[in-house]
This record gives sequence, structure tokens and C-alpha cells, in this order.
Amino acid sequence: MKHSVTPISLLCLSLVLALLALAGCRKEADAGAGPTLTWDENVGPDSIHLSIEFPDYADQRLNTAIVEHLSEMLGGSYEGDYADRDSFLHHYADRYRQDIRDMRKDFEDLTEDLPFQLSKELDIVKEYETDRVVSYLVTTYEFTGGAHGFEDCRGITFRRSDGRQIGLNVLNERRGDEDWGTMMRDGLKEYFEVETDSALEEVLQSGDAVLLPAPQSEPYFTSAGLAFVYQQYEIAAYAYGRPHFVIPYDKLRPYLNATGRRLFGGERESDVNSLQR
Repeated sequence: MKHSVTPISLLCLSLVLALLALAGCRKEADAGAGPTLTWDENVGPDSIHLSIEFPDYADQRLNTAIVEHLSEMLGGSYEGDYADRDSFLHHYADRYRQDIRDMRKDFEDLTEDLPFQLSKELDIVKEYETDRVVSYLVTTYEFTGGAHGFEDCRGITFRRSDGRQIGLNVLNERRGDEDWGTMMRDGLKEYFEVETDSALEEVLQSGDAVLLPAPQSEPYFTSAGLAFVYQQYEIAAYAYGRPHFVIPYDKLRPYLNATGRRLFGGERESDVNSLQR
């Protein structure tokens, strides 16, 4: 049977080719997407979990800067080659395994019958990327008994040209003025779902909605703006989780210094990938 080529089939073929080309462009733009290596292990009755998404940029200096900083966030004990991903993962899996054994021994010194399973977990993912910056999210979790475990979540943004850490250092001297304080309070009000300063003070441990402390962890950049994260118990009870909010770029721009304006001052046409959750 002879097959004819119709205008509709040509149109469909063109659309398919266009979509494939678009997908290819997006994949190429996310050039730093590297492998995610995972380690899950039962340590006696307990468990450890590690999952790390490694950078894979053409500039090895950037890869090194990112992995080196991530290592420092984990304690900075890795002395091997930062390009050796398996060695990096194995090193911190060894550390986690030893930590969990030490925790169990400490408990067993107090009681012979430990009625719960200990766990220690790590997840590192690339959260956000443009052609100028990339942000990673580092989440750790430990359960060492009691009513609940403890989770810590910290973001870190790097400048892609040289691997420099970017955060509060790209804000100008206006940070801390009355409008800045208002934005911080408004962000927390939205998180806690309250409308007034007095209602916010009721959930804050300090009871003061005016003199808000900055989060202990550095803020990081996302597709929506600059993200601030308070850890569990940092400013509120455990039941409130990790209070967090984002100052959007349109409100953030007056607070950017020259470095910040070069990175974020435009309309962000430079966005190539957003993995914000």
C-alpha cells in the first residue's frame, strides 16, 4: 500500500520536532545537572540514608567550590578528591554509620532494652538555577528517641562564575530599616497564618514581633526571591515546624547592592531552570 504524506501529518511532524528541539535546549541549559548518588544501610536495628545530587559543570572549579562547601556543612572531614563522588559519598556514609553506632552505645550504657530504631538521614538537592547562580538545599534528619525526630534544612546559593557563596552579602545598608522589618514580619505572619503583630507575638518564643532575630542559617535564592528559614525551636515551638518565607524579587531589588543587582537586578530572563518545591 502506498503511503501519502498529508499536510496534517507534516504539521504533526513539525510540532514533534519543535518539542524535541525545545527539550534539548532545556537539557543543555541545565548543564550542571549531575548524578544523584544514594546510600541506604541498616546498621544493626538502626538505619542511615544519604542522597547527594552532585554538580557537573564544565568548569571543574565551580564543581569543586560547591562540593567543598557542602562538605564543610557536613563537618568538613573529607580529605579526598572532590571530583571523586563515590569516595565523597562513602566517606560520609562511614561517618553516619559510626555516629549511629555511637548513639546506640550511649543509649545501651543506660538501658539494655532500647525500644526504638535510631536513624540519621541526609538529602542534598539542587533547588534553583540561573545562568548566574545555583542554589542547593541540604536537609538532615535524626531520630534519637523521644516524641519526634529533628530536621534541619539549609539552603546555599553559589555564584556560577567563581563559586562564591551568595546571600546577605549582596544586600545593601538598607537591610534592617523599617520596611525590611515589616517584610520579615509579614513573611512570618503569612507562615503562621495570623494577621496582627500581637497575634504573631503569641506564637513567637521571644514574644517580640518588632525585634525579630535573623535566622541562624543564611538565606538563599529561589525562583520566587530570597528565602529565609528558621529551624525547629529557633523562634517557635516544635509544633510550628520550620517557619519560612520568601521576600519576592520586586520587593528585594531596592535592597540589593551592586553585586546583587548584577545577579538579580533585571527581569531574570536568565532563568534556565527552577526546581523550587
